[in-house]
Amino acid sequence: SQAAVGLEALQQRLLQRVDDVEAHLQRGSARVEREVAQQLSALALRTNEDGASLQRQVEGRFREFEARGDSRAAAAVQQLDRVGEDLRREAQTTVEAQQQHLEAMFSDHRAASQV
Repeated sequence: SQAAVGLEALQQRLLQRVDDVEAHLQRGSARVEREVAQQLSALALRTNEDGASLQRQVEGRFREFEARGDSRAAAAVQQLDRVGEDLRREAQTTVEAQQQHLEAMFSDHRAASQV
């Protein structure tokens, strides 16, 4: 009957629309994943660069103090070096934890969108 044909056509259009929306969401999700991954990579790179810069500065100061024979200042610089290294490790750990958290979120999102 005409009603059955019309209903089937409507169902086909609805299924096509659902497929279109799902494809759009998957593309958007992939784009967001790429952008977040790029931002995390940039943050990790900056963290490493900042840590390396701090390390170079501390080593330079340490050599200056050693050359002048100022052992107390040299000891203080060594302590600052350790603190700087601790901060760099903490920043790296934070970046890695954020990356794992976001990867888990995206993984959950992908799994949910495939259901």
